[in-house]
Amino acid sequence: MTDPISVTICMPWRPQPDRIAAYERCRKWWESRRFTVVTGDSSRVAPFVCNEARNNAARQADTDILVITDADTLPENQHQVIKAISMVDKGEADIVYPFTIYRYIPPAWTDNPTEELHKAPILGETFNSPGGMIVVNREAFWSINGFDERFIPGASGFDDTSFMLAAQTLLNTQRIMGTVYSFDHPESVVRDYGEDNPNISRYKLYEYANLNPKLMNELVKR
Repeated sequence: MTDPISVTICMPWRPQPDRIAAYERCRKWWESRRFTVVTGDSSRVAPFVCNEARNNAARQADTDILVITDADTLPENQHQVIKAISMVDKGEADIVYPFTIYRYIPPAWTDNPTEELHKAPILGETFNSPGGMIVVNREAFWSINGFDERFIPGASGFDDTSFMLAAQTLLNTQRIMGTVYSFDHPESVVRDYGEDNPNISRYKLYEYANLNPKLMNELVKR
């Protein structure tokens, strides 16, 4: 099993009042398990771009394995993450999503022990979600130029799915059973997955290139 010290936890992070408690809870969880945590922000002269912040966090890492995780998201247990790390370390996968269930829970539950999070009210739940947390080989991650930073600043939606389509087209991408919990923050994010979302036009390029390596390689170029 990979020593956690050889893994870097990379978090996109810009302080906002309704998110600080979740960030502090998540950072403490990783650090208490001997992981090194780094954070990254996007350009401060523009609204927050999560993909740019993720990449900026990953740029600080010098380990071969990265866990890129949102600053409000925790795994149900460390074993699902350790299993994913082991798969990447052994070359069994380039990228592993260490969960099948993504669950929004109330922000007040940041005060509850991790082993009790399954008791929290479920505000929303998705299966095989494209976002929240990945375990990835650093070289493979940068071979597809990381997350696409060309999505609209301040807009939310479709960026995670676009990355997943690129990863499954160009890399060995796998998923393992497990649950992750996201402490909700409705005050600072608007989730809109309709035709009016400004990110949808770029996402449709990824949808068109899905499972076509030649087209996808052109799309992820910077």
